[in-house]
Amino acid sequence: MKEEQWRTIEEAPEYEVSTEGKVRNIKTQTLVMGSLDKNGYPRVVLCTKGPNGDYLKCKRICRFRHRLVAIAFIPNPDNLPQVNHIDENKGNPRVENLEWCTQQYNVNYGEGAKQRAESLRRIQRDQLHRTAHPVYVYDKDTHEFIGKFDSMTIAARELNCDYRTIYKVANKIVGKSHHGMLFSLEPLLFD
Repeated sequence: MKEEQWRTIEEAPEYEVSTEGKVRNIKTQTLVMGSLDKNGYPRVVLCTKGPNGDYLKCKRICRFRHRLVAIAFIPNPDNLPQVNHIDENKGNPRVENLEWCTQQYNVNYGEGAKQRAESLRRIQRDQLHRTAHPVYVYDKDTHEFIGKFDSMTIAARELNCDYRTIYKVANKIVGKSHHGMLFSLEPLLFD
C-alpha cells in the first residue's frame, strides 16, 4: 500500500486532500468531517477567504470527496466529466478506486446498471399490469370473434392499429369501429 499523499485543493487553497479521500485544513491540520448527500456520496463544505482575505465573509463551497481526490491526483487529459467508483462503493474515495469517465460509461458501469435496468423492467411490468385492460376484438361485419388481448398496446401491435384509436373506440369516445374491427373492454353478445 502506498503512503498517503496530500495535495492542496486549488479552489480552496486553505485545504488539502489526500489519496485516501481525507480533507484537512492546512493551517490547523484539522480533518474536515463532512456528511453524505441524499444519494449517499460523501461531501465536505469548505470555507475559503472572502474579499480582502476576510474569513467573516467566507465563501462556502460544497464538494464531493471523490471529485476532490480525482482532480488532485488523477490526470484527465480527455477532460472527462465524471468520476467512477471502480468498486461501486460510494464511500470509498481512495485514488486507486477512482477513474475519470463519461456519463454514459458511469451510468452503464457494473452491477448498478443491471440493478437499474431490472428495476425499470419491474416498474414497467407493474404499470402494465395496473393499467392494462383486456380488449376484445370482433369483425365489424360478421361479428366473428377475432381475439382477446391482454392490453390495447398488445392488440395494436398484433393488429397493426393505433392503440390510441383502439382506446377511443373501446371507450366509445369516437366511432364504433377501426380498421373494420370492433373493440370492447367487455365480451360482446350479438343477436
